Amino acid sequence: MTRLLGISGSLRAGSFNTALLRAAQSRLPPGVTLDVATLKAIPLYDADREASEGLPAAVTALKEQIVASDGVLLATPEYNNGIPGVFKNAIDWLSRPHSDAARVFRDRPFAVIGASPGGFGTILAQAAWLPVLRTLGARNWSGGRLMVSRAQQVFDAQGAIADPKAAEQLEQFLAGFVAFATAERTVIERWHALVASRNFDGLDQLLADDVVFQSPAVHSPQVGKAVTTKYLVAALHVLNTDQFRYVGEWHGEQSAVLEFETAIGDVQVNGVDMIWWNPAGQITRFKVMVRPVKALQTLIPLMAQALQGSR
Repeated sequence: MTRLLGISGSLRAGSFNTALLRAAQSRLPPGVTLDVATLKAIPLYDADREASEGLPAAVTALKEQIVASDGVLLATPEYNNGIPGVFKNAIDWLSRPHSDAARVFRDRPFAVIGASPGGFGTILAQAAWLPVLRTLGARNWSGGRLMVSRAQQVFDAQGAIADPKAAEQLEQFLAGFVAFATAERTVIERWHALVASRNFDGLDQLLADDVVFQSPAVHSPQVGKAVTTKYLVAALHVLNTDQFRYVGEWHGEQSAVLEFETAIGDVQVNGVDMIWWNPAGQITRFKVMVRPVKALQTLIPLMAQALQGSR
């Protein structure tokens, strides 16, 4: 069963965007469900409140709904040619604390739809969402667009779609997004998801039995799934701090180079993960390079400590 979550960016009881999500619930492909969430209980973001009280219960609940989903639909109104403040405010809460943002957003399929009484169907609001989703590391689906214009003529008094053409467009959009959200992910997408979630259970399926691990912190290549798993888990514990992020990617047919930046205390770290995989989608070689020398000197004893703790 594929689970989607739809979030309406309008608080209005008769919201066209909430109605659009309700209409989507009955037009999904077989084996797919859609839960609809609203933002009514989410307060204005206040860093002082976060520091003193933590996250509001409504924010925590919505975060867990996103995490439990296989994909998220954002149904956005358009106010003054942009994203409604209430919707952006909710995303700002959901991305807090920074250390948890990747678990919620990173590599998760997202798509943006919208309905408006105007003639442009939220086109500018949808465009404004793109840099936000990119910053959060979400996988935005751009294979289709759904912009319902003159929504008062599309929905009836009960909020049901009365326009057959709009209903057909909605159904086609949903089919495309579901196919995107459920498609088998590439090796690098699976690696990104593992790093973001900090859940290393997926390494067993991702690594080939004869995988080779290389690092300047290790004197010789390490061969085999068990030892490579041990080194990767240790490296992720040491390097995957709140500041860890990939800043560049270069892809070959069955290989990729991922540049990363992070910090260990006050030491800035820059490095690359060089990854090769076989036709079965399993990593056969993983090579890590780190600079500057000070970063490597800081990393080596921490890696030794992490490896000792994993025995």
